Amino acid sequence: MVAAQPGSPGFHSPAREMQPLINRLNAQLQAHAPKTLPAPPTSVDLRQWCSPIEDQEQARSCTANAAAGVIEYFERQRLRPSCGRVRASLF
Repeated sequence: MVAAQPGSPGFHSPAREMQPLINRLNAQLQAHAPKTLPAPPTSVDLRQWCSPIEDQEQARSCTANAAAGVIEYFERQRLRPSCGRVRASLF
């Protein structure tokens, strides 16, 4: 049996049956949506959680220093003391 094609007499679109459900769900979403969102700040200073810049000298360990810096940033943000990562061990 061949399925009816759009435009043929036997074609039945489920979209019409779904429209009331879609309208009801959209109304529920709009009822719970925030009316206005506060504007985000134009800038944020995150330096209080950043570790000091470290000289990698000739080690070429910029990736390890970056990874350690990210870990220390999140530790400081969570008010945990940094465990003083040995950056060379990450490289």
